[in-house]
Amino acid sequence: MLQRVARLSAGPAWFARLQILTIATLCPQVFGKETKVNNNTTLNMCSVIERGNINLVYNYRRAAAAIDMALEFANEILLPPEIQIAFHYKDGGDICAADNKAIGSAIEWVKEGVNCNIYLGPGCDRSVADLYRFAAHQEVPIIGCPAANVVGNTQLLRKNLPLLIRPAYTFTDVSRLIIRFLDMFNYTHTTVIADEDNKFYYEFGDSLAQRYRRDRRDLYKTAKILLFRSNEATETTFEMLLFDASRQSRVILLFANATIVRNIMLHAYGLGMTEGEYVYVAVELFRSNYWGEFTWKYDDTSDRDAQLALRSLAVIALYENHNQFFAEFAKEVRKRSRQKYDYLYGQFEEVDFIVTSFYDAVVLYAQTLVQIHRLGGNIKNGSVMADSMRNASVPSPLGYAINMDVDGDRSHAYSVKQLSLVTGKFEDILRINYHNNEEIWYGQFKWPGRVGLPPDVPPCGFDGTAVSCIADMRFGSEPGAIAGLTVGVLFAALSIAAVFAGWIMRKKKKEMDPYWWRIRQEELQYLGERNKSKNNKVLQSGSITRSETQVSKSRNCSSYASGVIAKYNGLPVCVVELPNKTYKPTASLIRELNQVRTINHPNLHRIIGVGLDNENYCELMVGDVCTKGTLDNVMENEMIKLDWAWHIYTNR
Repeated sequence: MLQRVARLSAGPAWFARLQILTIATLCPQVFGKETKVNNNTTLNMCSVIERGNINLVYNYRRAAAAIDMALEFANEILLPPEIQIAFHYKDGGDICAADNKAIGSAIEWVKEGVNCNIYLGPGCDRSVADLYRFAAHQEVPIIGCPAANVVGNTQLLRKNLPLLIRPAYTFTDVSRLIIRFLDMFNYTHTTVIADEDNKFYYEFGDSLAQRYRRDRRDLYKTAKILLFRSNEATETTFEMLLFDASRQSRVILLFANATIVRNIMLHAYGLGMTEGEYVYVAVELFRSNYWGEFTWKYDDTSDRDAQLALRSLAVIALYENHNQFFAEFAKEVRKRSRQKYDYLYGQFEEVDFIVTSFYDAVVLYAQTLVQIHRLGGNIKNGSVMADSMRNASVPSPLGYAINMDVDGDRSHAYSVKQLSLVTGKFEDILRINYHNNEEIWYGQFKWPGRVGLPPDVPPCGFDGTAVSCIADMRFGSEPGAIAGLTVGVLFAALSIAAVFAGWIMRKKKKEMDPYWWRIRQEELQYLGERNKSKNNKVLQSGSITRSETQVSKSRNCSSYASGVIAKYNGLPVCVVELPNKTYKPTASLIRELNQVRTINHPNLHRIIGVGLDNENYCELMVGDVCTKGTLDNVMENEMIKLDWAWHIYTNR
């Protein structure tokens, strides 16, 4: 015992301060009677972890120092003298793909005579799935960090992977959190917008869709999945994604990195979709250069707009809980990474959750060895070791508990954050701890124009045609009706006021509807056949009944060079087909439509709306019917008397 304490005091300062304070709680057997050493046992931890690719959230060069420190802690503090862990590492490559280097590394260890007792890594779920088959044959556990989507990539049930332990995060866990968030606020209509060029977010979107389909058919039936490629995306791409999402949901899940999310939110702001009617949700599990920092401040001309837009964004993250020694731990990781592994942490680069998960993996394994050894069990039995790491809770020297669920996956606490108008940063509003099923509220969500979050379905429906948009004017529903039973005059006054208020409300709702201009094909009742013009760009009028010819003096509907007459909301309108797949309802076009809408003059043609095709291209222009026809019609019509000044002006 004295020798072990002497080794401890001779170590680095961080090691001594950090570990002495945790000996009593983590390994009380150190202070008891030491067991005499008969046969020393060395257990081989075989690690194959990817390295050298900044596009992977896991990287051996970033995590190697933390693994070394965890092994020192395990061998010098946790484990009894007769048990030690030997570490063997092989490069896992620089990509995430099936059969990258995991199987080859395992075979090489067999050839080298290394009997692996546990595998640490890979981080790639596809590589873990391949290595698992080999490890299952050996009955050796695998600790994947993170191996977050093994279930999704293998289509296997989690219970069919009993040797897999995951002390980082899983897509299943995060998907469960999102569904819980939706249930808390009674949201059933969601749209997922996922970046195909980002492996993490693309696969996470797919994982959530699978979870919908498997466990929540109610959410699956009303969900929409929209994919895009950030490397090819344009302004129109983001605008059309948002437009498509708005047609059936008010909850939009943005699965992309911080820069892309900010860009999308800026476009949403330009479209008027950040005024409190929509809920946007993004995922930033922990601070990392991998997905950037979710902030409005980029020191560019869009900062102000971004700050206003991000008020409608909720961010899901792992709850951070570090003790007072974490800063020293992180400092030592940075130092060793630079000196031993030639990895230089950036000035603002965090020693993030993946790095600490590798540290926790070694601590979890060592603690399990101690437990089984004290009970007289076989520490080389892989099935027993894996089973003992499931449904367990182990204290970490970094100030938190390593809680594992019954499947062998880490059970986390998560935070749901909102932008604080005081600090300008995303701060916790809600914490959900799955280990003890605890919810802790730090405040209320405050969305633009309201306290709390908006409803699942807007009052007027997604297309603005819901019956609920019409004011309920039934006698029994008016507060003034009861008073009117006794005071007739007051009743009359209140009734008139209620009718007037209802008219005002309906008028305002119509004016506030951002999609007033959108007209669906089924809303138009054509009065004649629709025939293509010679150039296939506009509609020519078909046969029109005699009663309708009184509306227009020519066979054309007269509001443009050519078109057809239809009825819209019971009134005659002129419908003109636009050039095929040329225009889309961009933010600038919608702004112009809103400006034109406010102009009202008897000599100006009024635009009523635009019809879209299935690909959201502007297909039809709908306007008023000009009863006197086109300019040519007017000049050729002898019934219309024009003064000489007009003729002279037009004949110049």
